[in-house]
Amino acid sequence: MTLLHKNWLIAAILIIGSFLPYSLHAGSGSALLFAGDATLSKSVTENLTTGLSLQPTGIETNYDGKVFITDEGARIPFSDLLHGRSLRYSSVLRQLRLEYGPDYVVMAWIAREKTEKHTAYGVSKISVTTRIRVVDIETGKEVADESSSHDTDFALEGSDEDQAKARDTAITNAAQGLNLDELLAAVDQHYAGKEATQGRIRVVFQNISQDDYFKQRDALLALVTQAGALGEVRDSYEESQREFTLRATISSDLETFYRSLYASAVDSEAFDHFDISHDQKSVTVRVLPPERKRIVIAGITAENYHTRLHAYRESVVSQPGVKDLGFEYLTDAGAAGPQLIFTFTYGDDLTSLEERIWANLKERGETPNRALLSISDRAIHYRAGSVTGDRIALTIMVNNVAPGDYRKVGTPLDAIIKGLDIQELRKEYDRTGYRLTYRFNTTGTASELDSALWDQIAANDALGDVVQDTTTEQNLGYFYFQKRPETRDIVVTVRTLSPETFRTAGQSLIQIIRAVEGVSKFQQSYSEANQTLVLRFRLQATNAYTVDAAIWDAAAKDDALSNLAMGELDEDELEYFFSGAAGANQRDVIIHLTRVTGQDYKKIATQFSDMLSAVKSVRNVRYRYLLDKRTVVFRLHYEGEGLFALDDALQRSMLANKLFEHVLKGSERLGRLIYIFSSESKESAEEEKPVWTGEDYATGDIKENRLTKLDQTVVYLYVRSEEGDSEGTGFLISASGYILTNAHVVEGGYVYVRTYDGSQYTAKIIKTDPELDLALVRIKSAPRNFAKVAIGNSEEINRGDPITVIGHPLGARFEYSVLTGILSGYNREDGLLQLSVPSYPGISGSPVFDAKGRVVAIMAAIAMAPQSQIVEIEQQLTEISTITTVENIGLAIPINYARNIIALAKP
Repeated sequence: MTLLHKNWLIAAILIIGSFLPYSLHAGSGSALLFAGDATLSKSVTENLTTGLSLQPTGIETNYDGKVFITDEGARIPFSDLLHGRSLRYSSVLRQLRLEYGPDYVVMAWIAREKTEKHTAYGVSKISVTTRIRVVDIETGKEVADESSSHDTDFALEGSDEDQAKARDTAITNAAQGLNLDELLAAVDQHYAGKEATQGRIRVVFQNISQDDYFKQRDALLALVTQAGALGEVRDSYEESQREFTLRATISSDLETFYRSLYASAVDSEAFDHFDISHDQKSVTVRVLPPERKRIVIAGITAENYHTRLHAYRESVVSQPGVKDLGFEYLTDAGAAGPQLIFTFTYGDDLTSLEERIWANLKERGETPNRALLSISDRAIHYRAGSVTGDRIALTIMVNNVAPGDYRKVGTPLDAIIKGLDIQELRKEYDRTGYRLTYRFNTTGTASELDSALWDQIAANDALGDVVQDTTTEQNLGYFYFQKRPETRDIVVTVRTLSPETFRTAGQSLIQIIRAVEGVSKFQQSYSEANQTLVLRFRLQATNAYTVDAAIWDAAAKDDALSNLAMGELDEDELEYFFSGAAGANQRDVIIHLTRVTGQDYKKIATQFSDMLSAVKSVRNVRYRYLLDKRTVVFRLHYEGEGLFALDDALQRSMLANKLFEHVLKGSERLGRLIYIFSSESKESAEEEKPVWTGEDYATGDIKENRLTKLDQTVVYLYVRSEEGDSEGTGFLISASGYILTNAHVVEGGYVYVRTYDGSQYTAKIIKTDPELDLALVRIKSAPRNFAKVAIGNSEEINRGDPITVIGHPLGARFEYSVLTGILSGYNREDGLLQLSVPSYPGISGSPVFDAKGRVVAIMAAIAMAPQSQIVEIEQQLTEISTITTVENIGLAIPINYARNIIALAKP
């Protein structure tokens, strides 16, 4: 063995992170190198000349912590690599393979180190054993393993520096004693074997009957050839195992062939449903029975079940390709209500099937008032309303009606509702839940009844404090705002307030409270002996919580109030402490529970409050409801270990409570916990065939006809108002001309619509939701059926998924602009989605399409950011804050937030 070869092997114990752009032995593949000792690494580096092709990386080695840190931040303990155990199926090797893709991993470490001392003579010697292993990164198979030992002679013990030098010498000599000829030969032989079998592949089709083998043999041979097999493909069939095996040579690597075979199998008519997997040398395709598809129709009442069943069944079964149709009707399907479910086998795209079914129903005059909820390769979900003349059950709920206001609100409402075209009216009043409910049957629709009812409520002075709330196909929601109470006397006591703190923090508190709206007749007294500040004043508000909220909002920004802690609190008295005395460790926590409707807030707030009170270290829970923000604000004392511990306890409690089991965690805010209420679980995303893929975006290969179809669903909005004209975007959600857009685009003005073909119309505002910034408008006297969007599910889109926005940035000058990008993040302020496309004036209300051409969000806001700059004012430098737009970031409302308002649209 030459010294050149020895030096190559020593190089193999380089620590990970060494940059080695040259190679050490031709034809032996690439490698990552690891060493567990800095001296060992230095010794072999100095002797490095040629060897394996070493990949340059930025990986770090922490010798003190005994851990390797990869470029992507993964931490690999020494103990996971530097050992003699088997590395087959090693997750560490898989991780390194995914991140770097080498052929081998070479590891070197000190397997044994011992210092022998003779204290009586003052001498010692060092014994060191070094070890090198080479493993195949793909299989974990060991290719070579060598070790070498070296013992120094006994020598007089010197200083620590002398001992360190002796150790370095022992490690270097041990490394140079390794037998490298055999190791090099093993690596060369192993690599030659890999190259010889690199192009051979075996494809096994399982669950193939003999009849299917004779029918499908040629199709399966063509499938493998299409995926990249070269030359002759050899095949065999094992009847007892029901396996059809093909052997071939491929020119590409296994991963490329595997992806190509999968794509070909998806388009193949040989089988409808399959699983596919691979190992190092073979691909297994498991043929599965045809998958049954489903159509789920919610909202069909028992009275209409028989007539609707016949119409739907005849339409579905008449479609080519539909086989083995079955059905069931569920009268109690939980929150979804009654459901009619069809199951069948079908090998084609369900999107085209859905279009043909409803076209067939329309031809026969059986088209129901429906809203498409979701569609995938496996299922179609939608809610069906009433056909003209069908009777439906509706409910009107008026929330927040206290017993003292019941007659004031109920009497005029009784007269209005009894005058509507309804039957079988039933009235209920819940004194505990503050809810007035009317139930009845009608042949009209929810949106028609809502319009008629609201016109009469708005015209009645006695109902001037009633406002519209959440409305669905089965429920009309209203909310009663009580009058503000007369002024009340409030006392604020601040204890443990030293004279020095009084002059700083105390004065800050006084100014904060004086500035609260509704505060009058303010008085203050401070006792230095008791270190207590007492503030008395009159407040025009429901309770003292508004003062408390103002204090804590200011405390988050004022360092002088950083040690402020909450004491006792009720509607008329507030107590605070400063750190250093009793009560100083008490902390006040604010929790926001958003997306709570006025219809449900009483029940939700009460149960959530009870759940909070049951958490350890929580006391003094109180809450208030903000209708305009659909938010219940809870304030409580928490003496636990921090917000993370409180959040963990709450999450566990919510999972055990059916009412809160689907609540989502909101965005983080300093000193606050934010949750988003939801009564429905997030459905698992189903794999669907995309209208276009992410690769199309990268290559620019977006089919023009696909874009044109989407263009036809987008409209230009021009709004005239007394405050000035404005422009925006909307999109058609029904064939009869209903348009979804932002509330700020259309509020307070006359709305004009221009469609993609240039036609112009006037439009009527049906409903606005300022809190969600959503509005539903309808084209007046629509002359034809409009192209409409497909509504998607905003909870199924993932970060990094491609999106397309079509709208009118900067108005009509740039109409029907196409912006493409990705979903950048979830749950920004108020639950908005963050997109990698910029937002401009005029693009508000634009649809955000996913890769399947479905709307998953509505463009809503321009991202803003605070900036500071230094300016000179009267020869003094002053820092001022400004708000500027953020380029290349847009914010959008998830389409799931619009479900209620979409339900008001007719087909």
